[in-house]
Amino acid sequence: MEMLEVLLLVISIAFIIAIINGLSRIKKITEQNEIIEQKQRKLENKLYELNEKIDRIIHSQEDILDKINQDI
Repeated sequence: MEMLEVLLLVISIAFIIAIINGLSRIKKITEQNEIIEQKQRKLENKLYELNEKIDRIIHSQEDILDKINQDI
């Protein structure tokens, strides 16, 4: 009976260690995902700003073309 108890204890400890390792991996992955999401938001903001600048450039070129056409 004592051997069975020791075996159950060893299995329980191994199971607990496996759970702890799994949780630490989940935590690391979660932290990495948060960093990736932050970088993605920054990139999205930069892309939005670039799109705004491009739109302003296009509109200013259209305005210049309109003025040139009016002068002709």
